[in-house]
Amino acid sequence: MPGGRTHGSSDYNHLLPMGSDSEDDDFGDEQRTETDNTGTKMQDAEVGLIHTNLKNGHGHGYNFRQSARKQDPMCTPTRGAVMLALSLLFFGVGYIAGFFTPFSIKQKYTPKQLLPKRPSIIKESRPWHLKLSDWGSESCIRLVDVDGDGLLDVLTGLAIGKDITEMVLESTMDKFCSKHGMETPCAGAVIALRGYDGKLLWQTKTYSEIFAMNCHGVDVNQDGLDDCIVSGRLKDLRAIDPKTGKTLWVSNPDNLRLGWNIYTTTPIPDMNNDGINEIVISHGGDPIIAADNHKRHSGRLIMINGATGQIMGRYLDMPEDKEMYISPVVHQRRDGSMYILYGSGGETVGGLFLAISVPDFYRYVNNLDHSHKTPTVGGQYKQWGYRKPNFKGEIELYRSETNGVMVPPVLVDINKDGVKDILMSAFDGTMILFDGETLDVLWKIKFEDKESYSSPAPGYFNDDDTLDFMFHWSGGAWPYYNSTDVIVVDGKDGVVLWNTTSHRYDVSSDLVARTSSYHRDVFLFRMQGRKGDGALNQAAIHGATGAQRVINRRSSNPNELEETVVDDDNFDAPGLLLPESHFTRRRRAVPKDFIECESDQTLMITELFAMDRTVMKAPIKLWEKGSEKHYYKVYTVKRLHYHTSPLLTTFDSYIPLKKCKRQAPGTMCVMIQPDERTTGQHGSYRDVDGDGKLDVIVNLISVGILRDDYALLSK
Repeated sequence: MPGGRTHGSSDYNHLLPMGSDSEDDDFGDEQRTETDNTGTKMQDAEVGLIHTNLKNGHGHGYNFRQSARKQDPMCTPTRGAVMLALSLLFFGVGYIAGFFTPFSIKQKYTPKQLLPKRPSIIKESRPWHLKLSDWGSESCIRLVDVDGDGLLDVLTGLAIGKDITEMVLESTMDKFCSKHGMETPCAGAVIALRGYDGKLLWQTKTYSEIFAMNCHGVDVNQDGLDDCIVSGRLKDLRAIDPKTGKTLWVSNPDNLRLGWNIYTTTPIPDMNNDGINEIVISHGGDPIIAADNHKRHSGRLIMINGATGQIMGRYLDMPEDKEMYISPVVHQRRDGSMYILYGSGGETVGGLFLAISVPDFYRYVNNLDHSHKTPTVGGQYKQWGYRKPNFKGEIELYRSETNGVMVPPVLVDINKDGVKDILMSAFDGTMILFDGETLDVLWKIKFEDKESYSSPAPGYFNDDDTLDFMFHWSGGAWPYYNSTDVIVVDGKDGVVLWNTTSHRYDVSSDLVARTSSYHRDVFLFRMQGRKGDGALNQAAIHGATGAQRVINRRSSNPNELEETVVDDDNFDAPGLLLPESHFTRRRRAVPKDFIECESDQTLMITELFAMDRTVMKAPIKLWEKGSEKHYYKVYTVKRLHYHTSPLLTTFDSYIPLKKCKRQAPGTMCVMIQPDERTTGQHGSYRDVDGDGKLDVIVNLISVGILRDDYALLSK
């Protein structure tokens, strides 16, 4: 293998599972099989290493290859069951399946009341398969012990697989549900699945699609366990008891904007002395306004009564009439002062990154003067750094004239002063790390011509004691992207440590698993279109502050790491990321909204990888999902005029389509392809079967667009 080294597939010690005494060993030879087949179905088998060859003399970075795993009886890798939730948006058909991951984790801190008791009988996770008929999902995943067996179960939101455009009008809900033979509400749902076998435990219908859930910090029914505040499209906001699925309250829709979204909620201390924490929501996202219309309705920050779900006082409009898509986050300074962090603006509209203290927010919504004391909130609330609040109490932290701030900030202590620092990601490619106590800028980087919905995932990647960050940046401009870079940056200064490029956009957020190895974490990330024609699988990213650096293993000592500056003298050395200037980007154009059955399907494969710094050139593939063919017919329809909609009659064997010019001559085919659309994390990891090993749940969407023989958009 030119310029590289091989790793034996029989040994996973490089991931340092719990109880392992070994460090980075050299491994022997192994057999390899290339997995370039399209539409590969997941096999019920253990997953081997993905090996990487440097293409000699071509400058195209790294080629991933999969090795066949041969078990060494003297080495027992720790493994867990990986459960995959596949929700098909097209016709809403989904399924869940399981396979093994070769490493363990140390659990992150979880409130005591949410930690399941260690079961006396361990439930072995086996592959399980669940169909979700006529439902799709863009939801995050939450893990809660629903049935009281001491094991974590899966909660997620769903959307009905129907055209709900008409439901933007409130009065049509009953008509819409009745037309489809369902009771009101019908367009959304929240479900609970038993973690170790996927059995449906309960389901609760909702007004519209639920894509956000927060199951921490608010005990609505005061039973000693936190309840889930769920929210989503068409102003749906409700509290659900995770044990039973019972709806505890539904926010009054008359007080919320018609058609707008509600993003992930955040709890704040009890403000009315009823013993239940209150909730802060962001409300915005008008689906009717065209992308090129920059005159938008102002988004709203709203305080919600945690006990009843009703609005408390007035809402806070975004400055300068900016729209709002972000989930608010609460930050706490050293003295206990609490601030709500939020943003404004959108994909094509400039915006701000803002903060407001909890007392100032309370006083504003209740129309109180600044001398009024706020109940149950500690802290001195001295001026935060050099930034002064406006008359409403808002503090401007960042401004972009071109795009908004849509991704919630990540709060982690980078400078080790005991206060969490604030990492902001703006849609214009800017990332800024603020000191959480002083608001000083610790570092700032800019990725030119990149946009992102991805929340950075903090974890230890290189060998220092500072957290690093993995995230996704897509190339292009909303709504059309033709590539995505998965990037790890150094938490100390924001320089790029590692990256890889795929051919399709991906808005998923990554996960990080703790291991028993000191300051060496496992990053879980998803890629789409990595195998497509003209792939550029490894390239450096321009725009990072400081020298472009990567981690490279020294041949003299594989346990030591060095950071190497990439220049003309060493750009072809093994293990280095090549500067973008050494590549010619030749990406075959793919139609933005229509993939034929004869198209190159390798571009449509979605893959899930696990990686730590010792296998950065050979990430472990956990799973992949390709496209599937769907056959259909278009039948004759009558039109009153060329531009009028057809009068449709449905038959069992035909699919009614809109805007059909004439009858198709025969059976047509469309690809149902993976199409990542979740804007939150792509999954969740914990132990759902009680064996102490890592389990991962991933939410995947697949879509297909039906057309007539003139390739007009149909459905």
